[in-house]
Amino acid sequence: AAAASLLWPRFVSPEQSLPRGSVQGPRRFLIPLPDGLQHAGHRRIAVLPDGSAIIVSLRDAEGRTRLFLRRLDGLEFTPIDGSDGGQDPFVSPDGRQVGFSRRSVLTRIPVLGGAASPVHDAPHVHGAVWLDGDAMVFSPNSDGSGLWRGGVNGAGIARDALDGVRGGHAL
Repeated sequence: AAAASLLWPRFVSPEQSLPRGSVQGPRRFLIPLPDGLQHAGHRRIAVLPDGSAIIVSLRDAEGRTRLFLRRLDGLEFTPIDGSDGGQDPFVSPDGRQVGFSRRSVLTRIPVLGGAASPVHDAPHVHGAVWLDGDAMVFSPNSDGSGLWRGGVNGAGIARDALDGVRGGHAL
């Protein structure tokens, strides 16, 4: 069975608990995928800022790809409505929205599902990060064209807006 591997603060037995926000070193565990689902494309995983859940792109038995939310205090992978075709997820700093690549367009959607909003054309997203202040940095191509920066509403998108990153293509 396919499984996602994550790093998390130090291994803790079920009887122990860590204060929220404490960092105790790496903790490793596996999250098995349910029958009928497999990783779609890249195996990138987005972790919500509070560490309560992950978002991953999975493909079902019919070949449909979409984003799934998996709370770490539960066992179910819940599809995110409106994320059909989504890959390479990354999460907003407040954990309320997820950005992703869909059919050559960088897109965003509420984590709990809803209407997706296109942000910018990005033929081959090779990583993205959502910054405070509703800005994101992303690599739209694998051709070494550098990193781009702009608003999550598509405003102010600029190529090579970050000094010294020309040729970078992964985050």
